[in-house]
Amino acid sequence: MENRFLDKVEGNLGVRKWYHSQNHTVELKASRHENENMKKHVEDLEAALETCQGQIKNFEEVQSWNNQQWQARLDQSQDRVRDRDCVMAEALVHVREVAEHLQTLAVQADVLSLQTESESGRGKKLVWLFRKIKILGVKAKQYM
Repeated sequence: MENRFLDKVEGNLGVRKWYHSQNHTVELKASRHENENMKKHVEDLEAALETCQGQIKNFEEVQSWNNQQWQARLDQSQDRVRDRDCVMAEALVHVREVAEHLQTLAVQADVLSLQTESESGRGKKLVWLFRKIKILGVKAKQYM
């Protein structure tokens, strides 16, 4: 009976070793399969990363070109503003000169209107003209 028991125990140990060995083999295959899946996943991620890096590079190039275009437009606008400011300053000088001249004419018109007879038709027209010049002179004062 002891022999039988020992044989049975030894047989059970062999079966256990065999199952343990089979279990290890299954685990190794599963682990190998998981590693292959992970490698594939890493490759996919690396490909996606390369694609994204390419898109970022293209975006940066487009952004750089856009910045250059906007800078050129800004420079052109600033040049136009400077040119306009120069023209406006020159026009203002001319307006002041005209305003000063109108002031002189207004004074002369005032003197002449006192000297002219307002009863004649011609005199009335001159007085009217002198008044218009005087009004223009008053309006021109604000530009001096």
